[in-house]
Amino acid sequence: MSFSDERAVIRQMVEEGFPEKFLPQALEKASPVAREPGRLEDKYIEALLYDGEVKGTTTDKAEVSVLDMYKNRLAVYDKTFRRAGHDGGIAGNFRRYFDCLITMSLIRKCRTDADIEKAIIEGNPHIEKGREHSYAQGLLEKARRLIQKQQEWLEKVEDKLPSGKTFKEMLALDYTAQAIWKYLLQERLALNPSRAGRLWENGVDRDIAETCLLRYKDFDREALHDVIGQSPRAILLEDTGLAEAYDYADEVIDSVVEQMAENAAQLAKEDALEEEYSRQLELSAEGLEFDTASEYQCGQGALQLMMHGYDTLAIRNALLKKTSQQKAKSKTAAPYVDGILQRVRNAYSRILAIKAYEQGKDIKENAAEAEYKAEMKKLWQKNKVMRPADDESIAAKLLARHKKELVIAALLACSPWTVMPGVSGLYVEHSLIRKAQQEILNAQRRLARERPRAREKKTDNIAEEYRDEREAMQKRHSLLPYNMKMDELVAMSLLMAGFSTVAVGNVLDEESPCRTSQQNYGASVATRAQKAVYSQTTVEEETRNETWAGVETPVRHRTITETVYTGGVNE
Repeated sequence: MSFSDERAVIRQMVEEGFPEKFLPQALEKASPVAREPGRLEDKYIEALLYDGEVKGTTTDKAEVSVLDMYKNRLAVYDKTFRRAGHDGGIAGNFRRYFDCLITMSLIRKCRTDADIEKAIIEGNPHIEKGREHSYAQGLLEKARRLIQKQQEWLEKVEDKLPSGKTFKEMLALDYTAQAIWKYLLQERLALNPSRAGRLWENGVDRDIAETCLLRYKDFDREALHDVIGQSPRAILLEDTGLAEAYDYADEVIDSVVEQMAENAAQLAKEDALEEEYSRQLELSAEGLEFDTASEYQCGQGALQLMMHGYDTLAIRNALLKKTSQQKAKSKTAAPYVDGILQRVRNAYSRILAIKAYEQGKDIKENAAEAEYKAEMKKLWQKNKVMRPADDESIAAKLLARHKKELVIAALLACSPWTVMPGVSGLYVEHSLIRKAQQEILNAQRRLARERPRAREKKTDNIAEEYRDEREAMQKRHSLLPYNMKMDELVAMSLLMAGFSTVAVGNVLDEESPCRTSQQNYGASVATRAQKAVYSQTTVEEETRNETWAGVETPVRHRTITETVYTGGVNE
């Protein structure tokens, strides 16, 4: 066929109503002249369609040999093969596999069997001596079967498969396994048309097999095995010696069944995750009040799942399913959920940092931050859990020892709960700090109301007695740092136990944590304590005397131990 012959054919096609917009594709697939060696296909088709000249539609080299085509195609496959991780390139059993693909390509380019056989023999020096002809003929026969099978599977299926039927019911309606496979294949190719000419590629059979088993739970395995065993890929793998070729159909079916079982297990796991997430959403926010409480509780639920080891992607899916669009208002669900997860991951990283914290190792951190981490880790080791309420007790301890600005900075920098979704930036100062200030004030009032304990000596060693009494005092007022007021109460107890004022002053100078706060600390505190003991004893005597005289309501005299401690709250 010549250039003028093809132009006449095109003219006739147009006259018979063939859509002109499809002519380029038709020529590209069917024109024998466009596929001639040395022909510039695009320029030739353009010349045919737009009244051009045949001149200039060939390369300077008038002929590209079939051997050159073979070598060029082999080089392309080798390059791709190496990129896929096969550093050694096409060798061994893989050569027969790619030789078949090249042979199929040459057949489609309308090269003669003799030219193709010659190119294979000359282009493949690894063919066993004496078997060159049978090797090439085997490739030609297999390549034609492969092309034929692809064409057979691509033949348009007119009838739509009945829905809602089992495989047995489909057989009763005269549908074969092959017909069902073809329909499902073409259904998939409608979504991925670029694979239509490459049905031999890895993964095609597996995808359709999975579709068959998903749509027809009772699909007969033997029937499925027969269809896969005749697929283009099965033909391509024949006689290659590749591992994939052995029991190919069984391997495809087994891998699909295994993957389906894994997917079912994953779905069950996701269902369990959704149930657990729903349960976490029902938990209270432990008294925290926010305008965005629902967002906070979503984050709390996600954090609990993360701490239980659930995968972040699975948690995201659970949030997407459970999160109401109304909560997101104008936002879409995905950005809303991703924003929640971002803050939850930040909180979780802080939890992990606290669990791994070792005080004193990070010399750059300030004292308030170090104390926060140490206290939170202590509570976690005791309770085996970290809770938002823990921040309230720790904030009070920090505020009793540090300036408010340092405490706020420590909470914002270290607390997992201050970065949780729904938590305002004002939460620390307007909630935690105010509660901490009130707690400290209550603790100071309790200390101011405390009266010294009358105790019996356990030993004549006043240092041991002092340490014992001081430890008991610290336990009763654990929120407050140990101070002079506490020392005064301890000194009064020691005096009431029979120790002298001088001995009490000496032990304070030797043992008290506050001994460096002023000169003659021990003597000063011991003297005040001795006066307070005397004053308290006098008041008690007066009260008893008035009661014995028949006075119904004894006069109550304020003693020094009832004076409110005015150490104040750190501002």
